[in-house]
Amino acid sequence: MIALAWRQFRLQAVVAFGILALVATVVLVTGSHLAALYDANVVPCANSHDCPTATAAFLRSDHFFQAALPPVLLVAPALIGLFWGAPLVAREFETGTFRLVWTQGVSRRRWLLTRLALVGTASMAVTGLLSLLVGWWFSPIDRLNLNRMSPSVFGVRGITPIGYAAFAFALGVTLGVLVRRTVPAMALTIVGFLGARGLHLLGATLPGDPAQDREPPLDARQRVAHALQNRPGRELGALQPDDQPQGTRDRSARRDRSER
Repeated sequence: MIALAWRQFRLQAVVAFGILALVATVVLVTGSHLAALYDANVVPCANSHDCPTATAAFLRSDHFFQAALPPVLLVAPALIGLFWGAPLVAREFETGTFRLVWTQGVSRRRWLLTRLALVGTASMAVTGLLSLLVGWWFSPIDRLNLNRMSPSVFGVRGITPIGYAAFAFALGVTLGVLVRRTVPAMALTIVGFLGARGLHLLGATLPGDPAQDREPPLDARQRVAHALQNRPGRELGALQPDDQPQGTRDRSARRDRSER
């Protein structure tokens, strides 16, 4: 049963992982250049006291990829639900091939679970690798912008795209089982997925949302100090109090008062 499921899915898997390899090549080449720019221009600016110029120049670099990479993680889950989820069962019902499978000594449960496990795992693996690549590429920029919890950034970092891919795949399969027609199931899947994403963005931007209650924005020098302070594996000299984020200074003041 696994061999049959793989034969039905292998062309789509080869295409997906081929595209992933191409994206990985571009991301690794351009991301290494971006990391070198960060080390050469942004890291030393704390000593030269010219952080606004250095950070502005750095954030303008590779503008094309800054604009092009996030939509990849927005589109990938939708495409997975559209082309991998919706047709998975709907095509079998539409063409009648499920009858042949069920007469070969394979139970319905085993047939369905095997296909779900294979394609679902591949869906989350592809999206997870894409998210890892994009997150690594944006890591120097995220350390400066300090906006990882904003709705536009949160949805394309970490495990969030994997959750969207799993949701889109499950939505497509469910609609395929209910509708039993491939094209209508694909149409309903894309509408449902975009509607869910829209509701999430709407809820994240409503007034009074806790995510909007942020500290006052930091200037360039404070953002660089915060980025260097949280950089993995890097030893720094003592930061001046004015270079620290406001929240850090407030916590330090409260701790000093409590110790007294």
